[in-house]
This record gives sequence, structure tokens and C-alpha cells, in this order.
Amino acid sequence: MTLFEKKYNSIEKSLGSLKFAVIIMVIMSVGMIIGTFCESYFGTDFAARFIYKKWPFMLVQVFIALSIIFAAFRRLPPKKRLYGFYTIHAGLITIGAGSFITYYAGIDGSLFLPPKSPSREVILNKDQFKIIYPDDNREVKLNLPYTAFETEINQTYQNIKIGRFYPFADNKFTWTAPKTNFDLKQAHSSTYLLANDMIQEKVTLSLHPESVDFKSSVTMGLMQINYLPSTLANCFAKNTPSKIILWDGQANECFTPEDRNISIQKASTGRRFFVIKRYGKY
Repeated sequence: MTLFEKKYNSIEKSLGSLKFAVIIMVIMSVGMIIGTFCESYFGTDFAARFIYKKWPFMLVQVFIALSIIFAAFRRLPPKKRLYGFYTIHAGLITIGAGSFITYYAGIDGSLFLPPKSPSREVILNKDQFKIIYPDDNREVKLNLPYTAFETEINQTYQNIKIGRFYPFADNKFTWTAPKTNFDLKQAHSSTYLLANDMIQEKVTLSLHPESVDFKSSVTMGLMQINYLPSTLANCFAKNTPSKIILWDGQANECFTPEDRNISIQKASTGRRFFVIKRYGKY
């Protein structure tokens, strides 16, 4: 027997033994238990980044595949009483191969479906930082590391420096004082909890000029909610045959066509229109 045959027999005996199979299955079970708890508390994406798609867990799966293959080799040539053994192990090898193909060539993403609204947008579980330079009509993309924890980037693009990447940073909500003085009766924000028997959702609406994250309207399925200034209440209480209310953003006041004797006309298509004269100009 050659030296190569001796080493191969030693490896086959070790990897195909029941002891090795039990050890590697225990290690994988511990990893899956940890991954299950991570998935329950922090979500599926965090568990994948922390356990399931990290090289130690993938290496454990490789050893399981080797254990199955060498265990089958040690029982060759085929025997009729081991047909069940061969079938089960062939199925496990097929499942493992499919798992690796999915990992390298598959697409992992999520589809958000709002109530009673169609959606065609699929969110892929891939972190990417994008910088758009509109003056140069240029776009820069940086693929961020697939990690569950804080990672140092330290890359600079022109005058933009990317320091650290936080894949699961907490979104902290705070109310801040305005940079410019505004009439808070008109430029205010509010948070509401909207609920019925089917769904509930917390929404924040804002009329403040400095608001970036929140707008004055939100769509929930077939329902659209508009956040209006409080001074519009007086106009809603008026008897307006035209059923038109106009808002003057400069004067922070509302009025109706009837208040200012504005003539409402109809175009040839049947649509109504009117012209407002202000400061001597139309």
C-alpha cells in the first residue's frame, strides 16, 4: 500500500466515522440554535449575516457533506440491505448542493405589500452606498460589506468621506428646535396612531418648511390623509357653492372664490378654471 493510499484511508476512516458525524452535527445544532434566537430577536437578515452566511457555519456544512460522502464510500460496493442508507445520504448531499447553489447564485430579497395596494418593488438584501453628482451626470456606487456589526470603511470620494458602516443602527426619533423662526400655528408637526379592525399604523405628518423625513400627506392603501393648516377650518365651515378652497402660502390664510369675487369659467373640455390677479399681475 502506497503512502497516498494510507493517508486516504486514514482521512476516509476519520471523516466517515460515526464519531465525526456526531461531533459535526452537534456543532451545527448549536449554531442553528443560536441563529434561531438571533432571528427571533433581531430578524432574518441579522441571523444570516451573523450565523448562516458566515464562513464557519458554511465550513461546518462542508464537513457534513464530506462525512456523508466518505460514510457512503466506506460501505461500497453497494449492498441490498444498505439501499435505504444510500438513498437517505444521496438526498442529504442533493439538499446540501442545492443550498450552496442558492447561496452563490440565488437572489435573496423581500417584497413589501401595503394594505390593498399593489407593489412591484423588491428590496434585495445587499448594502450599497450610492453618490450622485448631478452636475457631472455621474454616479458612484460602493458595495458595503455583508456584516452584522459595525465596520470601518475609510474611503473618500472627492469631498465625501465614508467613515464607518452600521448595518443595523437604531433610528432615533427626536424633536428639534427650528433653525429659523416660523409661525408654529402654521408650521407644526404631529404624530398619530391610525387603526381599525384590520390594521394599525403610526404616522407623522408635518407642515414645517424644514421637515425632510415627513410630509403633509400619506397614503395608506386606498386612503390618502392630508395634513392641513388649522386656519383652513374657517374656510371649510363656509358655504362655498364652487366647493373650492384656496390657500395663500405667503399670507398664511385661506379664501374661497366667492370671498374675492373670482369668476370661475369652463373650458371646452368641461374642466373649470379661474385666474387670480395679485399685485397688479395675473
